[in-house]
Amino acid sequence: MVAAPLALSTLILAAVSAIAQTPGSQPEDLSAALTKVDMAQTELVQGHPEPFKALWSHRDDVTLIGGLGGSIETGWDRVSQRLDWVASQYSAHVNTKRSRAW
Repeated sequence: MVAAPLALSTLILAAVSAIAQTPGSQPEDLSAALTKVDMAQTELVQGHPEPFKALWSHRDDVTLIGGLGGSIETGWDRVSQRLDWVASQYSAHVNTKRSRAW
């Protein structure tokens, strides 16, 4: 799937930007942030969006472009709903594959 790498790239850029702008930040901070992103991304594709959503800004000016091929969403309420939807799409796909395996 293309959406997961795109979402991951977006979040990594946001994490790198936030860390780079933090006075006194260290390379370990970036490593820790990337670990959090990886863990949250894994949860997202298993249908659990909360860890991934926790990494996002919850401000009114947060913007998500794409979100599994969707439209541009602006504002935390809309972005949050879109991330819930994205997680449900992955979850539905995983459940479909499981039911076919049996």
